[in-house]
Amino acid sequence: MAAMMDDGRLVQPTVEPGEAFGTRPGDPPPPAHREPTELQRLVFDNPAYHEAIFAAPAFRRYRVLLNYTYLHLTRLGLTPLDRFMTCHLLADAVEEVYGVSGLDALRVFTAARPVRIQEADPGARPLA
Repeated sequence: MAAMMDDGRLVQPTVEPGEAFGTRPGDPPPPAHREPTELQRLVFDNPAYHEAIFAAPAFRRYRVLLNYTYLHLTRLGLTPLDRFMTCHLLADAVEEVYGVSGLDALRVFTAARPVRIQEADPGARPLA
C-alpha cells in the first residue's frame, strides 16, 4: 500500500485535526458550556474526598452492588432513562425517609478537609 501511495496510484484524503467529526447540515447545535454544580465542585476539587472514598473497601463494595443493580434493571427491560429515574426516585426516597442529604454530607466532609487540588498541587487542574 505504501508503494501505491508513493507512485500516486492510491490517494488518501487528508483530514485536518477537528474536521473528522465536524457538524453536518441538520445537526443540532452543540450544548452550551455549563459551570460545574456545587456537588461536582465538592467531589472533584477535594483530594481528601478521593483518598477517603475511592480507596475505601466499603465504597468499592457499594460500586459493585450499584453496577449489578443497573445490570439487572437492564435485564428486566428498563431503558436507560427508566433506570435513571428508578434509581433517582429511590435515592430521593431514602433521603426523605432518613432525613439525610447527599449534598449536605459532602459539605460537612469537605468543610472538615478544605484542601483543594490547586492548593495541594499548584500545577494540577480540577477534574471538572
